[in-house]
Amino acid sequence: MAPQAASQISASTAWVAASPNGKYSITVTDEGINLNTPGGGIVLNEKAININSTAPVNIKSSTTVYINGVAVNISGGATTNITGGIINLNNAGSGFPAARVGDSVTGNPGGGINSIITGSGTVLIGK
Repeated sequence: MAPQAASQISASTAWVAASPNGKYSITVTDEGINLNTPGGGIVLNEKAININSTAPVNIKSSTTVYINGVAVNISGGATTNITGGIINLNNAGSGFPAARVGDSVTGNPGGGINSIITGSGTVLIGK
């Protein structure tokens, strides 16, 4: 769709702006806003904000990034990596350390020290 001149835009017409080569565009309608690129786009409307891309999507901040919702789902098709100085899972910053296969445990009924011999195959903890 070719961009319309400002004089051609009415209240019932979508507003469209495109880059000179047509690869990038923004469309504003009464239903929402679409940002389009050759590798994906962003759709904003009253139901959702969707980001679609065939390239990596990066969110960066020089301070804290918050993701909040009634439910938050994070999924990776093959591997999901979470990296950080301290990873807190379901606690307010003061939880118990996670144990790994080979870590020592105490407190068995016969006394002495034992080792953890099995662990989760889907949750892996680094050193």
